[in-house]
Amino acid sequence: MNRFKKRLGKLREHDPKLLIAAFIGLHAVFLCIWLETGLTLFTGLGRIADFVLLIAVAAVGNLLVFVIMFIVSFLLVLLPWKLPVYFIGSIVSIFAVFPQLFTYSNMSWSGAFILTATLAIFGILGGCLFYFVILPIKRMAPRTLTLMLGPLMLLALSLGFIYYGGLQANGAVPVLSELQPTETVSDASEMEDRLVPPVAQGSYPVQTFTYGSGTDARRSEFGRHADWISQTADASSFIKDWSRLRTVYWGFDETRLPVNGRVWMPEGEGPFPLVLIIHGNHNMEDFSDDGYAYLGELLASRGFITVSIDENFANYSAVSGIPSEDYALRAWMIIKHLKQLDEWSDDPEHRLYNTINFDEIGLIGHSRGGQAAVLAAGFDDFYEQASRKEVLTGIQYPIKTVVAIAPTDKKLENNFPELKNINYFVIQGAYDSDVNTFDGDRQYDRVSFEPSEADQDFYMKASLYVEQANHGQFNTSWGKHDIKLPFRMLMNTKSIMAGEEQRLIAKAYIAAFLEATLYGRKEYIPMFKDWQTIGDILPPTNYLSRYDDSEMLPLADYEEDENQETTTLRKGSLAAKNLAEWGEETKRNRVDGSRLNRAVRLSWEHSQGRYSLEIPKSTALRLNNASEFAFSLARDSGAVSEGQEELDFSIQVTMKDGTSIKRLLSDFKAIQPVLVSHFLNVKLLEPFIRNGKLTPSAESVYQDFFIPLNAFKREDGRTVDITEIRRIEFVFDQTPSGTVWLDDIRLDQL
Repeated sequence: MNRFKKRLGKLREHDPKLLIAAFIGLHAVFLCIWLETGLTLFTGLGRIADFVLLIAVAAVGNLLVFVIMFIVSFLLVLLPWKLPVYFIGSIVSIFAVFPQLFTYSNMSWSGAFILTATLAIFGILGGCLFYFVILPIKRMAPRTLTLMLGPLMLLALSLGFIYYGGLQANGAVPVLSELQPTETVSDASEMEDRLVPPVAQGSYPVQTFTYGSGTDARRSEFGRHADWISQTADASSFIKDWSRLRTVYWGFDETRLPVNGRVWMPEGEGPFPLVLIIHGNHNMEDFSDDGYAYLGELLASRGFITVSIDENFANYSAVSGIPSEDYALRAWMIIKHLKQLDEWSDDPEHRLYNTINFDEIGLIGHSRGGQAAVLAAGFDDFYEQASRKEVLTGIQYPIKTVVAIAPTDKKLENNFPELKNINYFVIQGAYDSDVNTFDGDRQYDRVSFEPSEADQDFYMKASLYVEQANHGQFNTSWGKHDIKLPFRMLMNTKSIMAGEEQRLIAKAYIAAFLEATLYGRKEYIPMFKDWQTIGDILPPTNYLSRYDDSEMLPLADYEEDENQETTTLRKGSLAAKNLAEWGEETKRNRVDGSRLNRAVRLSWEHSQGRYSLEIPKSTALRLNNASEFAFSLARDSGAVSEGQEELDFSIQVTMKDGTSIKRLLSDFKAIQPVLVSHFLNVKLLEPFIRNGKLTPSAESVYQDFFIPLNAFKREDGRTVDITEIRRIEFVFDQTPSGTVWLDDIRLDQL
């Protein structure tokens, strides 16, 4: 026992000064990790409380590490050797704690240990360098100088790894060479030349107010300072896992969910269209609903009553998790908000009295909110089909338009929501490392237009894929870091555009889509068919766009059967000649997941391959000088590994007398390369983060082409009789080899 006490008394003598310095550097690095962890946690009680939490996380985390370190050090003292017990104890404690912490941040165990080891090396080297800097050179013994060379060489190797291994900031993404708009645009009327997207404030003065339960303990604007008091909603019929900790935080449970919203309202004589904005999943304590004020203010000034609804209580918390039925809850709450607003619209004493046009309702949803908006558009029908009567609201509002911002597309109740005769717009960033596949494009393909005697309205759908946009900057409070990694330097944020630029794109397209669909302003349609019609106001990056509407005639969407020669249109036919490969397949996304959509994949190799579509005479007779041949085209993502050369081919029309006329596709619009995203700045760890889903990868995304049929002229310049066209062919006669995906061949302006 006396021997043990004697060794404890000499504990400080076990570690030489150099290793004490390494010990300090090691713990300094991991203190920064604790601070970074604390920065990702929120209390919802304000900045002071968040700062206290930050300090508490760092203090408790360091205390845990030091307790383990001292336990290991005391055990090492019992050994008969003189060991650097503090240093060894520190290494053991670091590896006992931090790999576990890193696995909570989307990292595998292998990656967690590699990252911990890398950080430990930097900390040790930093401590050693500090020790040598403060120690006078002249007092260094030869042995010490020798010891110094080792860490310095290791540091040099580490710096080389940092630079050449990828832990440096990526350069800015190059913008593709300027592309020319299609002739559909360049030959259009002066109206299109003057097309200005609605990004500027409109003519209506805007007033704002909030409504809520009046008892909200966390949000005074929905509590004691709410302008109007709303009824709470009881979701206990289907929410069964609401945690007690969630109730403690919010002050309510699933039986008293608040109907909270912030309203931007145009001053003027209504009624006005109604637009609800639904945020997505984020830290529950870091409130999300106020991050769309830029949309609320713009839309209200242009004649829309806009409401950003509060669903933060349905979001994830590091303390209380997330309700298992959160998708259903988000959509269910949308219906409850509509019901409350409807009641106020009928109340003569309310400021919303007779101001809302409930025949013109639009929903804007971000992330999970985007899928919730789709779900809400047909809520009771979807859950009735799933035999979930406990979820039904018994209320149906005619949702006319859905706008989805980087939405999820999760299978719910063994099914995917579909939209019929509802306008749909989706926008997604290629640098979205949260929803890192273009899931909204799958929903785009599940939007159908089926006119009937009871419904002859015009409907449209569109999509926009923006290369340098991420997930979070569509909300002003979410920022550039889409996922919470161990520390932020792992994220490549240099390739992401500024938040103001990203939101400018959102404002332009969302406002234009709502004005086109809820106010019938079709003059904005050209910007959805070709983004270059407003290219002068858009930030300089790369865009891919699609557009379809209920007036177009589908020729081939490849969903009708397994026969490769049949078309969606009756009496049409498809054929291929001299192609290395052709077949109808289910397209895959960047992580090899299904896009739930069939298309035709065409490959050619040093041959003038052809892919032809026979058009029935009855269809050709409907054509006119304004008619356009439209299709969706995407380069195969395999082109990235092969090196992306410029791709071009010809479009050929054949008349009923056998005369053929060809035009280069590039005469109308260039085929864009596959856009490659570099999400991270550390190549070594990329395979270990989110199961490799954030490795540099390409998403093969469609872009739409609209080819005016009156652009095909005979050699002498004479125009052709468009009604005599019988065949349209894709002739691969320009680029020696290539692979493309083709889908949604259709005719416009019949």
